[in-house]
Amino acid sequence: MTWLNKNLLWLIVGIIALYVAGAFAAPVFMVRGDKEVAGRIYRFYGQFCHQRVERSVFLFGKESIFTTYSVSELKVKSAIPDVNPDVRLSYATTYFGLGFNGNQEVGYKAAICIRDLALYLSLVISSSVYIAFSKKRELNFQMNWKFLLVLILPLIVDGGFQVVAESLKLSWVPQAYFDNNPKRVITGVLFGTGIALLIFPPLKKSLEEAGDTVSD
Repeated sequence: MTWLNKNLLWLIVGIIALYVAGAFAAPVFMVRGDKEVAGRIYRFYGQFCHQRVERSVFLFGKESIFTTYSVSELKVKSAIPDVNPDVRLSYATTYFGLGFNGNQEVGYKAAICIRDLALYLSLVISSSVYIAFSKKRELNFQMNWKFLLVLILPLIVDGGFQVVAESLKLSWVPQAYFDNNPKRVITGVLFGTGIALLIFPPLKKSLEEAGDTVSD
């Protein structure tokens, strides 16, 4: 078995971990005063995440090193304006995403939202546990598709309904539903764990079979 076959799983996990770490590099550069580098990081991650302020974690604020805020709280603290002048037509003027990164009082947001953060961290942790455990024991892992659906469907249903409810401006949906970040953490963790179990066991098996073929 080649070096790549032996280490590919850990390499993938490492790349995902670096992606998460890079999202936290943005507020670090902001605090250091290097807004140009931070802006590049925010723009890069902005291609994959909405970065909405009320769904992001803020670091290095005066009151807390790690916290979240509502839109109204950020307006009071002058971190965002009353109305977003550059919002796309498909969104309300209360949408504050890329470009609204915080200030010295509230701190600066990570470059990915809370749900993405929970998803990628759970993916890294679940994959690492599986790889480490499977090296100690021979695991004949068989994915239970019903269990997989339990893990991934909550995020798909919640995220999909959220987009529909906001786009159609469904007034009967309570604001508390949209402001529920613990829900985003839970669905992100479940989804990340499900993706880890979906991808890594069959990939590990394929790499082992490829290594055996090379050895023969």
